[in-house]
Amino acid sequence: MATRSCASTRRVLAGTACLIAAGLALVGCGGGGGTAGPVVTGTGTLDGFVYTPKSKSRPVSATGRQVPSDSDPVVGALVTVSGTSLTVATDSSGYFKLENVPVGPRTLIVTKTGFSAAEMAVTVAKDTTTRVNEPGGGILLTTGTRAKWTFMVYMNADNDLEEFAIQDLNEMERVGSSTDVNIVVLVDRSGGYDSSNGNWTDARKYYVTQDSDSQVIHSQILEEVGEIDMGDPAQLKAFVRWAMTEYPADNYVLDMWDHGAGFRSRATGRDAITRGFSFDDTQNTHIQTTALPDAIQGPDHLDILAWDSSLMQMMEIADQVGDAATFMVGSEESPPGDGYPYQSFLSDLAANPALTPEQLAVRMVNDTINELGGAFDVTQSALRLSHLPALRQALSAFAQTLIDAMPQYATQIAAARGDAQRYGHGAYTFRDYKDIQDFAEKIKADVPSTPVQSAADAVIQTLTDALVAENHAGFSVRNSHGLSLYVPQPSDYLSSYESLHFALNTKWDEFIQAQTK
Repeated sequence: MATRSCASTRRVLAGTACLIAAGLALVGCGGGGGTAGPVVTGTGTLDGFVYTPKSKSRPVSATGRQVPSDSDPVVGALVTVSGTSLTVATDSSGYFKLENVPVGPRTLIVTKTGFSAAEMAVTVAKDTTTRVNEPGGGILLTTGTRAKWTFMVYMNADNDLEEFAIQDLNEMERVGSSTDVNIVVLVDRSGGYDSSNGNWTDARKYYVTQDSDSQVIHSQILEEVGEIDMGDPAQLKAFVRWAMTEYPADNYVLDMWDHGAGFRSRATGRDAITRGFSFDDTQNTHIQTTALPDAIQGPDHLDILAWDSSLMQMMEIADQVGDAATFMVGSEESPPGDGYPYQSFLSDLAANPALTPEQLAVRMVNDTINELGGAFDVTQSALRLSHLPALRQALSAFAQTLIDAMPQYATQIAAARGDAQRYGHGAYTFRDYKDIQDFAEKIKADVPSTPVQSAADAVIQTLTDALVAENHAGFSVRNSHGLSLYVPQPSDYLSSYESLHFALNTKWDEFIQAQTK
């Protein structure tokens, strides 16, 4: 069974918003009206643009488009020919094209959640492409109310997790988007692991809609992106900006879906942080921890950063994220390949979109353990990132007391380090990831120094204050408390650790190097 370790659009598109008529007639031949004549059979083509009054808060993103200069294109609007199964989504320029449309009078229906929708009466001419006759050849949409949530998934399945991407997308489809909750996914597939659903191997943007088919993805493809490097932080940043711009909401979740390895290296070289998360096998790249928080910053604030990845719920990651998000949800351990039970907490959100970010973070933690805990050893927690400065300070003070105690208690400190809860499913590579509270408790038990024990108590209390939820299941993770920390033995220390924000702003790296055993 694969694990998530390194070992191996604007509002909901499917929402039924109220439609406001904005269309008129057509340019071109075959106009309607007039005297009744013989029945005309055959098909024609309709095309045009969907646009909205220009927002002062964001620039026009499309070039070469044919919409009025005081307007912005609407990407991913759904254009449907009433009474038929013909439908298409607008592209990045807001353009749409519908072919094989039966001739005669028709009605175009244009919808996108977050907008009032529009209807347009058109007449289709045989064997002719007819453009809608709104100014500039477009259909106007006016902004409606914002969604409550946009749930963004950066799904890098360009690796051996591909089959689980298909599984998780189908789980999301069991719930689907609504007028209150947008679910948008950028997914990049690999070759050789899963041949279902057309076996495409490049990247696509999906607007997730509801269906009951557990095997086939039916959601709307917003864009076939082509082969991209999802190990490039610029791709992540572009996705976040796109999703927030096209699917604005009161609250945002960014779900980082892929392998993860905490802050550290996947390679054998000891002095290079060559792997953090989002490993793209086709490009042989990844996103380094140090690329945070810039890569996840968008035009709006991120409420929840969630890691459907291994080993990412650690102090070094949280401190690198800083105030780029309000909450961070993830696992100290390596989750199973199945990953998050999306159908569970997305159902919670769909049923009650008024959930606060903290309430949703708690649901994600508890639903994950409730769904997976019977079959796997799993951990999950939610951290309030505004408490990081206090936790950072407490850990730095704790490190200083350990440095001071090292000459007398080196053996006891080494014993506590060795006995503390560790992660990585037994993998040697990650044996240095220790549960913070368990390490502090073992130091308290083994080191009879009042300054050390007081500092350990402060760490435990500060961590407790920072966590809004913690849950775990399974014998191998029984001493977990929600957040891990790098505590290697001296011979395993990675000097590149010093490039991290946490190391630069605490005494923790000095403590690691001060260890003598």
